[in-house]
Amino acid sequence: YLFIPNYPSKYFHGNLDIKPKTIDTEINLIYPGSICEKHGFEELITILNHTINDKSIHLTLLGDIHNSYKETLIKIAKENNSEKNLHFKSRVSYFDVPEVMKNQHIGWAVNKPLDVTYSTGGTAANKIYEFLAVGMPIILFDNEHYQEYLGDNQWAFFSDLSKESLIKQIEDIVNDYKQLSKTAREAFESNYAFENCFESVIREIKTDLQK
Repeated sequence: YLFIPNYPSKYFHGNLDIKPKTIDTEINLIYPGSICEKHGFEELITILNHTINDKSIHLTLLGDIHNSYKETLIKIAKENNSEKNLHFKSRVSYFDVPEVMKNQHIGWAVNKPLDVTYSTGGTAANKIYEFLAVGMPIILFDNEHYQEYLGDNQWAFFSDLSKESLIKQIEDIVNDYKQLSKTAREAFESNYAFENCFESVIREIKTDLQK
């Protein structure tokens, strides 16, 4: 068996104009995909009213969402005086997602371990590595699985979703943001692009065919 992780492609992301990023007055987190209760949005919204290094925190949710769940998130935002910091964007073509994400700062890659899919997405959750492709450090759920696959990377930050943990992880990212952004993009190019894995598989197949 040959294993090819579900990484994004250099063909698709490699030509993006990714400039070294800085954070000015706003810290922008983004989650692209199906918006549901399995990603820790409820906890994250409670800290959007905080500032870190005098910078406000914003969350953009990009994708489909049921009206009832959207109302739930808006209610939490209102209760925490952070409604103006929560933003919803309708789903866009997959080909347009990188353009939307490249102007954000932090990728929200939290999957609560509520079932086997969300507990073991270390090499299957494509968006984790799409964040790297646009130069974003990421925040993940702090459990054994994600620590095992990604814990050695300086661009990966882990939270148990407590307020203290979330604020600490975002603060650590902001304090070294330019370097972390650069390292994230370099990690994509060297380790987490589809072609890197596919080419090694093709070489092995060709070698076996010649035997």
